[in-house]
Amino acid sequence: MTTRVLQSAPRPLGRLTSPLLLAVAFASLSQSGVAEEVAERWNPQSQTVLFVGDSITYNGGYIEIVDAALRLANAAAPATAPNVINIGLGSETVCGMTEPGHPFPRPNVQGRLQRALNAIQPDHVVACYGMNDGIYQPYSPSREQCYQNGMLRLVRDVLASGATLTVLTPPPFDAVGRAASGKPLATAEESLAGGGLFEGYDEVLRRYAEFVESLPQRPEFAAAAAAGQLTTVDIRTPMIEATETLRAEQPQATFTPDGIHPTPEGHAVMADAFLQAKGLGEFASAVEEAAAVRTLSRSRLRRLRDAWLTEIGHDHPRIKPGPPLATAQQEAAAIDDSLRSAVEAWTADRTEQRQDEAAESNAR
Repeated sequence: MTTRVLQSAPRPLGRLTSPLLLAVAFASLSQSGVAEEVAERWNPQSQTVLFVGDSITYNGGYIEIVDAALRLANAAAPATAPNVINIGLGSETVCGMTEPGHPFPRPNVQGRLQRALNAIQPDHVVACYGMNDGIYQPYSPSREQCYQNGMLRLVRDVLASGATLTVLTPPPFDAVGRAASGKPLATAEESLAGGGLFEGYDEVLRRYAEFVESLPQRPEFAAAAAAGQLTTVDIRTPMIEATETLRAEQPQATFTPDGIHPTPEGHAVMADAFLQAKGLGEFASAVEEAAAVRTLSRSRLRRLRDAWLTEIGHDHPRIKPGPPLATAQQEAAAIDDSLRSAVEAWTADRTEQRQDEAAESNAR
């Protein structure tokens, strides 16, 4: 499949399986050297991994790739695949700020995080916040401090629960992609007056990303970082590099047509960055060969997401109630059975393919 050429009204770029887009993602990660920082593979067998974040996490595109990759990594023992749960929530922040004109007060993760930790009891937590925390306005020291305080509280609460924590940098804000999609941007003055998203907002996110990457170096977290209980993953740089690579051929190409929410390809770049950083990069491309695994993973994750959001409770007025948790867990168990079968089928196909390749090589 070829990449769709963007013209005056860009749209999401093709499908996740576009060879060019996947090549861009892997090339960008290779250039950034993310995988070089990893000493060993992360493999939380039979453990619970909880993802928290804003609407990007709620969408779950990158999480379903990570979940599928973890299942493929455990192909030799499918029953030991980790229990991945996504409770991302649209509009959420870590400190509760809301910009003028937003239709409702933004939810604050602090209002539900402890309930989630108590109810789910995760072994590992992955958190991604920042996009909403600058409220799409020019840089403000007070807002930055609010974000930093919120992130510090999140780190302390997760570590105190006994779970390990991986914090993702906020992804970039793509003003070029937003403008090319015909969506409005505001000057600093217009934004501060409640007139829309600031055109230079990515500078705010750059600062927030730097803070996230500094977390393991803070003295209070030194012991946790040394023990591998606190890590960070840079998803911002790979997304910027992948976008720049695309724009060398297509000047208006974007992974985030509204500047904020990634396309499926953008979620693939995020997932690749995470998997590379966790020593699981080889399974990022394998997910593309295991479409059934990813499709089932998506169904399972979304069913459990909706149920857990309702079970835990939240402050988003537009999220519809999910099914009873017991019902969703029963359905997820059935999907798990299908996932194990899909992983076994993928393993058999892969083995057969390798045998065919070996036979063809020997015949030359």
